[in-house]
Amino acid sequence: QCNQSRIKDCWKVELNLNQLESLKPGDSILFSDQTDFNLKLRQNPTTFSSGSKNYQFLIVESGQEASLTVKRRSPGDVSVFGVVRSPENTYTLEYCRDGCNVLYSVSANAFNDFID
Repeated sequence: QCNQSRIKDCWKVELNLNQLESLKPGDSILFSDQTDFNLKLRQNPTTFSSGSKNYQFLIVESGQEASLTVKRRSPGDVSVFGVVRSPENTYTLEYCRDGCNVLYSVSANAFNDFID
């Protein structure tokens, strides 16, 4: 995932699942120690039959929306998929297998040169 074109930064991340699962609507958390903005939980997470949970957030500083889907795959193995768009960057979280999740960013205007 980290070797794709247009990626500015890429990090392996560990999710604090206990903190995430303890959030109540209206609670805020720092998105990542690599960013300077906070996410505010909009509502209780939606739980799917697969066991995945989807969390809907607002970026406190800009009011933009963010979505994260989390699934416990096995003990110690949690997958995270999500997109968070700040005014400057688009951050994507992806599962890369066996307890590995990555967070990468691209510039918010990285795709402005595409032709319709």
